Amino acid sequence: MPGREHWLKHGEAIGDVDQDAVKQQMIRRTIKEHLDKELRLRPRGIKVLSLFFIDVVEKYRKYGTDGQPQKG
Repeated sequence: MPGREHWLKHGEAIGDVDQDAVKQQMIRRTIKEHLDKELRLRPRGIKVLSLFFIDVVEKYRKYGTDGQPQKG
């Protein structure tokens, strides 16, 4: 519908969106910001804490060909 508004529903996307790539970039950015804060605040005696919240562990666990869990 060119020229018209279209409200997206949960899980819907316009164009091709790789959810794994988005998550990977979010993690990279969080790590970079964490390290930048460490460099800035550690000399002042401040310990930086960054948290990651996950929805379901099964989505982030890897399994080998034998079905055994591996470190992700």
